[in-house]
Amino acid sequence: MPSSIIDLQLFKYAKSVRRSDTRLWDPIRSKWIIATPEEWVRQSLIQYLVRDRQWPRGLMAVERSIKLYEQRKRWDLVLYDLKSQPVVICECKRPEIALDQNVLEQVGRYNIELKVPHIMLINGEQAVFIYQAHQPEHTRFSDEIPDYETLCSSFKADS
Repeated sequence: MPSSIIDLQLFKYAKSVRRSDTRLWDPIRSKWIIATPEEWVRQSLIQYLVRDRQWPRGLMAVERSIKLYEQRKRWDLVLYDLKSQPVVICECKRPEIALDQNVLEQVGRYNIELKVPHIMLINGEQAVFIYQAHQPEHTRFSDEIPDYETLCSSFKADS
């Protein structure tokens, strides 16, 4: 599995997430969601991407359904560019789940349908960011999560 694990303690962003006793507010879907450990990771990631990586909320989509091998599956988070093209697919896991080959293969299966160029795996404590995941001969791991401007600039150069 990846050699570039990014130490990313997302839980400092959890205090920015609106919450009730058992629910979290999802600003992308504009609704209250049950507060599971995975949902805490997803909502903290959204806060991190907006605040630290300058990703516009309007260019994010959360938990959309796709049909894969005659089954319905749901990906966690996709980030888009200004042309509404998907740029990054993010797979969120609860903190105790290792970011291993199984997680990479899971998001890779979703990407068969989506064909998103970059992949992010995250469990709230660690992350893996993979450039050009759809082109194995050009795939490389990053030692950081790129910001919106950097990623969209590199995406234009790569396409």
